[in-house]
Amino acid sequence: MPDDLRFLDLVTVWMGDNVEAAVIKSVLEAHGLRAITDEWIPGGLIPGMMSQGGMKVKVLAPYAESAGQMIENARKAAAGELEPARALFVCMHNKYRSQMAEGFLDALGGGLFDAYSAGTEPEGPSPAAIKLMAEIGIDISDHTGHHVNDFLGEKLDYVITVCGDANEACPAFPGVGERLHWSFDDPSKFFGTPEEIEHKMRDARDAIRDRVREFIATAKKA
Repeated sequence: MPDDLRFLDLVTVWMGDNVEAAVIKSVLEAHGLRAITDEWIPGGLIPGMMSQGGMKVKVLAPYAESAGQMIENARKAAAGELEPARALFVCMHNKYRSQMAEGFLDALGGGLFDAYSAGTEPEGPSPAAIKLMAEIGIDISDHTGHHVNDFLGEKLDYVITVCGDANEACPAFPGVGERLHWSFDDPSKFFGTPEEIEHKMRDARDAIRDRVREFIATAKKA
């Protein structure tokens, strides 16, 4: 994906003054969602009579609804009206599946969740996972690897394993709200030509995105 998002399909999700625009942009980027600001100057026929302009905050079109929800939830959180649900994704090496699931929940969850990921034998996010997510405007380059035991004793609303090995090895979390298992193929075991492997990895990424979307829709109703 090009560094300059201006050449892609963007939607305005917020308009206001320059200082607030910078805050809104940082809120979205804190959730891994890339955003840009564009100068906004209202039209007018009489010089000196134009109202003062400001900035627009824009994101990729598929994430506009989630971005709007993030902005609203950031306002509620600042007012003490919102406590995000805490969700931990677990896979064996914390390289692909759990890292991407964390990134998707941050980007698509509208601020309703605090997302984390860990592994039973963690190695940290792979460069391939970072690249795959960057292709669709989600930045996980600052993610690190965590051992699942680091979260024992933490208050968690959801613990979600995303591979069979992690499902078997994941420790019990006393008091967790809900324990879920989603099964996805391990991208590190894909074989074929480089092009075929990359295609399979994109399919896996998109399957994780779709499952996270289903989870968000279900959790909202809970």
